[in-house]
Amino acid sequence: MVAGRQRHLPTPKRVLMIYSVTGRGGDAVQVQCMSDALRRLGCEVALVGARPLRPYSFSGLDGKARSWAKKSPWWTKDLLILGLHCLAGLKGALVAFRFRPDCIIERTTPYGLIGLWLARLFRLPLIAHLDAPYGEERAYRKEHLCTLLHRHTMRALGRRATLVVLGSEASRAYYAKLGIPANKTVLMRNGVFPEDIAPAPARANGKLVLGYVGSMAVWHRVHLLIEAASRLREQGFPVKVKIVGMGEDYQNLLAFARSRNMSKVVEFTGPLNHRQALEAIDDFSVGVLPHTLSCGAPMKLVEYAARGVPMVAPDLPNLRQMWGNASVGYFRPGDVEALERTLRSLIENPDERDRLATSAWKLVRQRYTWLHQMGSVFEALSGESPEEATNSILRKEARSADRAGMPAEAGASAAETHLSLGAGRGWG
Repeated sequence: MVAGRQRHLPTPKRVLMIYSVTGRGGDAVQVQCMSDALRRLGCEVALVGARPLRPYSFSGLDGKARSWAKKSPWWTKDLLILGLHCLAGLKGALVAFRFRPDCIIERTTPYGLIGLWLARLFRLPLIAHLDAPYGEERAYRKEHLCTLLHRHTMRALGRRATLVVLGSEASRAYYAKLGIPANKTVLMRNGVFPEDIAPAPARANGKLVLGYVGSMAVWHRVHLLIEAASRLREQGFPVKVKIVGMGEDYQNLLAFARSRNMSKVVEFTGPLNHRQALEAIDDFSVGVLPHTLSCGAPMKLVEYAARGVPMVAPDLPNLRQMWGNASVGYFRPGDVEALERTLRSLIENPDERDRLATSAWKLVRQRYTWLHQMGSVFEALSGESPEEATNSILRKEARSADRAGMPAEAGASAAETHLSLGAGRGWG
């Protein structure tokens, strides 16, 4: 039987997890965390990639190659990606012959068919993990995408993958247009491990440190945080800024801080490992997400919440779906004045900062651990249909947001809205 047509499968015990290309920040951490979560759930895991995972490593041959690729034409980058696909596929096949997995999980790229090829070769179920829509990422960078090859790849996944894991309802809609049926997809958010969660939410203590953790991707628009902090200082608020991470916009941000006379106020720590980054968050008075794509589930918000730090983020549907109305200080996306007002309101109201921090911290404990998220994927594989599992996830998120502080009627409305998405569909 073709793997994509099976309805109920046993929970995997031996998993081949394969990737071709990952970034140096959250992407690599995400793959590592998923692998660790599988092991904690009792699976044996063989993690295979074209190159070793090196989160937050910006030096050495890999770092130079990535920097070169970012500056190269899009088609050069895509040729490199296809070459890495072939290398990952060869390594994956060699490992599979020895390891004998009962399931394959692939972090799929825009043109990734390696997982499908291995699944057919070894007659195994395939779980394809798709990140935020690649077309949207490329468009933000003003880069092209080989549309025909991308569509062909997504249609092939839609036909033959057993399960497709996505990060948001917006991603689900995007990939449905490319040929991946909604009744074969399940949502998986980013998470943390229990030991990463602070024993209790932080309490306002007089510090005024506005913090950011993550990549300096252009769509995060970190300059908005620096500009908002500059305006707050002009109003007499002695705020400081701490920015943890590295990325394509790093040099531009250094120059922007200088242009605003903020060089002595903004601390750029550079790249830190995951544990160090979590410890750095403990210094924040407020964790800020200046901007993001409208289709993801940013890991940094889960990490802010886990450390008990109140957070501020753009008012986007994908973020409200995860966090409800009462766990985040929202502001109009892209509006630096709105960000400034939201930050000023929290600075002037320590009780509100404490309330937001407590509400989000409770949500993480209830919903956003890696063990819970990966367990939900296995439930969709072995029990419920993917769409039933997704709607179950959305119902539970609405209830969790309600318990953490979201008004009951808002939680019920959110659950009813998302329940209607799956009416009348079965699983392949």
